[in-house]
Amino acid sequence: MTEQMLIFTLGPVQGFIATARKTEDLWLGSYLLSYFCATAIQQVYDQSSIRLIFPAIGNQDPFDFWRRQGITTASFPNRFLALSTEQDPQENLLLLQQAESAVGTEFANMADQAFNFFQQALGQNWRWDSGAARQILERQVANFLQIYWVVSPWAEQENYQTNYAMAEKRLAAVKNCRPFEQTEEGGRKCSLCGERQILTEMDTWQQFLRRRPKYIRPNEGLCAVCLTKRVAGEYKGYLGQQQAEVSNLTFPSTAEVATANFKAEIAENSEKAEIYTRFVDAVNQLQPEEKVSPVPKLQSQMEANIDGRWLFEESLDPSVWKRESGLDLDPAQMLNCQLEQRRLIDKVGFPPSAYYAIVQIDGDNMGSWVGACPNASSHQDISQKLVDYSSQVQQLVEVAQLGKLVYAGGDDVLALVNLNDLLWVLNDLRLKFPSLNDSANPSSSASAGVCIAHHKTPLGDAIDQARKMEQAAKGVEGKNALGISLLKHSGNLAQTVLKWSYPNPELNLIEISDNLIQVLNSNNVSKKFIYSFRTLFDRFDQQNQLDDSLIDLVQAEFQRLLLRASQAGQQEMVELKTADLKHLMQITEFSNFLNYLEIINFIARETKK
Repeated sequence: MTEQMLIFTLGPVQGFIATARKTEDLWLGSYLLSYFCATAIQQVYDQSSIRLIFPAIGNQDPFDFWRRQGITTASFPNRFLALSTEQDPQENLLLLQQAESAVGTEFANMADQAFNFFQQALGQNWRWDSGAARQILERQVANFLQIYWVVSPWAEQENYQTNYAMAEKRLAAVKNCRPFEQTEEGGRKCSLCGERQILTEMDTWQQFLRRRPKYIRPNEGLCAVCLTKRVAGEYKGYLGQQQAEVSNLTFPSTAEVATANFKAEIAENSEKAEIYTRFVDAVNQLQPEEKVSPVPKLQSQMEANIDGRWLFEESLDPSVWKRESGLDLDPAQMLNCQLEQRRLIDKVGFPPSAYYAIVQIDGDNMGSWVGACPNASSHQDISQKLVDYSSQVQQLVEVAQLGKLVYAGGDDVLALVNLNDLLWVLNDLRLKFPSLNDSANPSSSASAGVCIAHHKTPLGDAIDQARKMEQAAKGVEGKNALGISLLKHSGNLAQTVLKWSYPNPELNLIEISDNLIQVLNSNNVSKKFIYSFRTLFDRFDQQNQLDDSLIDLVQAEFQRLLLRASQAGQQEMVELKTADLKHLMQITEFSNFLNYLEIINFIARETKK
């Protein structure tokens, strides 16, 4: 019986996910791709001749499997791989055509539901050219999804590796020869993607803003694709009707993630919680808010909650309020809010941080690992290990720490994390990454990219920085690396790329970083020490490792400044906790080491308990 290999992929991936101005856009972009892939798998999973290899869900209905894993988290990859014992390739061609058609139909229905929601929100009295808008929608929806698949007959004289490589080559050929339809996108472009024409004129969008402010911002106009993504999770929207768990689900904002440790302090103290409740009431009198969810770890502890942006002084600045909302503040209500805000910050004991982190982690050399599989069972075993890893990620990010998971599919993870827990989220995600080989030697690895950004930094810019740092980490020889970018609100940028660990002497990057943060936050060492050190050696050639003739000098001065900045009687403890920094300085470029110090110093400054 002749086997065939079936590969199905859909996109666009990075552009669709990263086209986001709100965290909910980011989540929904990932979620929709998972939803479409599950829809495609649903067309093939129960065929007696089909054996699903990746993702490893066996013969289960993909949506039942997803629901058991946690259906509110995007966890399906954008492709599937299956083996078929069907002798007639035409049957498999028809099967994948049905999968493609099912995905296209789901997207078209979703877009139609979004358009109807938009139309109903405007009301019958608002005159606009809905016919022209409908034509734009149909054109944009028809040309958006990029779906490719291949049915690759099995060469019986070849092994599994060769047949898999051939199937991937055929898929690449299909992508290179993809059909192209010329379309024109005239007029004003979408505020979200910047590529496609907005559905209708801006005054209609302003009317929609007045009717449904939750789904649009001032001066925004959206194309059909971005409107569909923006309202897909609405409780009467398409996803809300298909999956009850998703209906009216809210996603914490960047400000909510940044202030999570501040709110954790409030949740642990009844007096602080009482003051916070008064502050929430004051803000709601100023402007009633929609339901706002804190990060998952705090959801059961925060009965009253408002978005984290209200914890910053500028949120109650009359000029900022006027610029962002177009409304004037009531002076008495504004003063009441300001007083309650200051009372709350004084009671907590430290101001909330305005910074959060985007974490993106991906397995190293996954193509090589899969390509080296000697048979389908070995490939399926790797797939199963990746499914097991994905099922743990939500626990690591959302239950154990102050974070929110955006996507966890196979070896790929995207999450938003509070700075207080950043190091330990990174540590757990790396340590839990599975060994993909058959022996007990855990030789497989993963690399990560992190962007630390102000909550007002455009989300697309922060995602782009995280992705760039992941690529930089994957450029390190042998990989198994971590890249961190600090994107300050002032525009200053600091970047560092280091390996998770080093041998001879054995160094662990997370432990070194945590020790330094402990020292800086314990008030044993002034944080100005790092600025003094950087200023002193700014004139050195920073693009290379230090010359042997200079390394002893720099280490000695580093130690002198460190001990001078320490409190009396604490030098021995400080020296012990920072001993490995000297070794780290020796094995990396000096500029990389200085940037590393600056980033860790910034995290120490922003993280408080």
